[in-house]
Amino acid sequence: MGKVFVAALAAAAATAFAAAPGYAAVFDDFNRPDAADLGSNWTQVADSSFISGNQAGGGIQALATYNGTEGATSVSMDVALTANGFGYVGGVLGWGSAFNYFVKVQGRDGAFLNYAFYTGNNGDGDYFTLKEGFSTGRITVTVAGSVVTLDIVPDAGAAQSYSHDYGTAFSGGLAGLALYQGGRADNFGTDGAVGGGGVPEPATWALLVLGFGAAGATMRRRRAALAA
Repeated sequence: MGKVFVAALAAAAATAFAAAPGYAAVFDDFNRPDAADLGSNWTQVADSSFISGNQAGGGIQALATYNGTEGATSVSMDVALTANGFGYVGGVLGWGSAFNYFVKVQGRDGAFLNYAFYTGNNGDGDYFTLKEGFSTGRITVTVAGSVVTLDIVPDAGAAQSYSHDYGTAFSGGLAGLALYQGGRADNFGTDGAVGGGGVPEPATWALLVLGFGAAGATMRRRRAALAA
């Protein structure tokens, strides 16, 4: 019984730490009072971003990076458009490195109709039409080597996935959020974080400490038995 318990806790600990990236994955639900910026965890790179109604919005080609996300290889967020006007929401990876990836969904009057694989801040790249337009959903941008994938899970409609080979491999850099006027983002996360980040919660830490303590006690009893 004790051996099984210790083994299970050790496996849980290994899984918890192996799942975490080289930095602490981050998550921001923007659930705070309306503000003219995104908060102290963010660095504004271009134009201005803001919080309104527990969502992130922006001006013209607004771009903000999340502090401490150096090396993030995936970014995801819920996306929406205001009912009137043009806008986009995008995920950025590799910002501040020699080469970055800028991937967005774009539309107008409440419907996303297009997507793009760009560099810079809405810079050069390729622009496409979505297989099926959507109003709200979640997008995930992931880089593996030089290939970047955009996964879209609409709140209504079929999931969509698109990939693009930039020809330049990922070399680090920060994760960021790109917004243009009517675009709105929520529940921003990196590397799979969905409401708590990659750092274990206090209860998880307590379980891990308990497991390591039990493992230590078992080893001490085993040594004592061998010495007897």
